[in-house]
Amino acid sequence: MKTEMSRQQRSGSMLVMVMAVLLGLSLIGAALLGQGRVNGVEVSGEISKAKAFWTADAGIEEARAIAYKNYQEAATSLFPATEPRTWNGSTAFGTYTVTVTEDVAAPGLFTVLSDALSDGGDQRILSLIISQEPALVAGVFGDASLTLQPNVAIYSYHSSSNSSPTPSNSTSEVTIGSNEDVTLKPGVIVDGTVLLGEDEDGEVATCSGCDGMDVEITGRIDPDPLGIRGGFYEGLLNDASVNNNNASVPEIAGNVWTVANNSTSSIAAGVYFVTSIEIRGTVTVDASGGEVEVFLTGPMKAWPGSVIGTSGAASHFRVYSNSDANIDLQPDGDFGGFIYAPYSDEVKLRPSNNFYGSAWGENVKILPGGDFYIDMDIMAYDAFAVYRMEFGKWRQLQ
Repeated sequence: MKTEMSRQQRSGSMLVMVMAVLLGLSLIGAALLGQGRVNGVEVSGEISKAKAFWTADAGIEEARAIAYKNYQEAATSLFPATEPRTWNGSTAFGTYTVTVTEDVAAPGLFTVLSDALSDGGDQRILSLIISQEPALVAGVFGDASLTLQPNVAIYSYHSSSNSSPTPSNSTSEVTIGSNEDVTLKPGVIVDGTVLLGEDEDGEVATCSGCDGMDVEITGRIDPDPLGIRGGFYEGLLNDASVNNNNASVPEIAGNVWTVANNSTSSIAAGVYFVTSIEIRGTVTVDASGGEVEVFLTGPMKAWPGSVIGTSGAASHFRVYSNSDANIDLQPDGDFGGFIYAPYSDEVKLRPSNNFYGSAWGENVKILPGGDFYIDMDIMAYDAFAVYRMEFGKWRQLQ
């Protein structure tokens, strides 16, 4: 016989079930509340850490802005010693201290540290390397073409420490290159690296005769790093056209520098402006008292039989040209100087003996006659009034 449960019994069972469900929900609710509290603490901690990071990043960005401003204004240093190299700052999230240190062994190389503390008490330290790089990346450069005739040898030295370079004491730091074409004839010696840049379409320069050479593909090389057209050195050229030392050189007349056969012209430290140079006689360059800077807006030719003698560092005799006219140097004996003519149709160098210094042009050709010694001092970051700025390694230290 089937026994039916009484209404009272059914009510009691339901009450027990409801109480069990409520107890379970209470336990679940308590667990969720506890987990929420834990997650809340974790989220709060992560926010504090993020605040510390972005506060430190604000210090790094401030250092970047200072370096870029000094770079744009052609300051002598990205972080001049006369300006604070340690400073404090703050954001809505916390405070930071920025410290800039220059490498004693490598001046122009700066380490930036930004040490930040968030309002939640977390600390982060970020590091960034910023460096001043030389304006010139090559000691001999031809934007469209660089040609070394047979048996030309190129070595390197530092005029500040070696006044008598020889092949045996070459520093092996030679850099030569082009954005389009390098041609090395048989017997060429390059005691260093051949740089292959890129043309305006991104095509890597070709290199003929580079078998066995140390070759580096660099990306496009700035054809006019000093800015003789549209840049900083154009301003210097314009200033030199008005303020110059031409009057101290009798052979400069009407801004034309002409040295006739059997004549001698002497030029000393200073700034000069000429529209053309023709040398058939002897030029005595006295660079012992500082740089001899000649701003040129036309052709330059030193005929065979002429002599150009430089006292003082060879790289202190500097010719800056904004012209597409040819530079043709074929003097007797040694020649020392820096020829910067990035728009010249042809820079042709053939001294009867050795060449000391550097050459930069659109098309550069070096003919046999003597050895070519690149003065690496002209490739230092502070060799000119302009330089390149590079942002290097970034990392989080803490």
